[in-house]
Amino acid sequence: MNAKEAKTLEDWLTSNRAQELIDGYQINGETLFTFNATPAGQ
Repeated sequence: MNAKEAKTLEDWLTSNRAQELIDGYQINGETLFTFNATPAGQ
């Protein structure tokens, strides 16, 4: 993975859509993860 690809991945992992997906992930009604990512340097 090069720096450009890594930045693209970081941008997606810290995006609003990723937050929605992570916070909404449930099994048997139990939330398994809580979004807490911040972009590097912040």
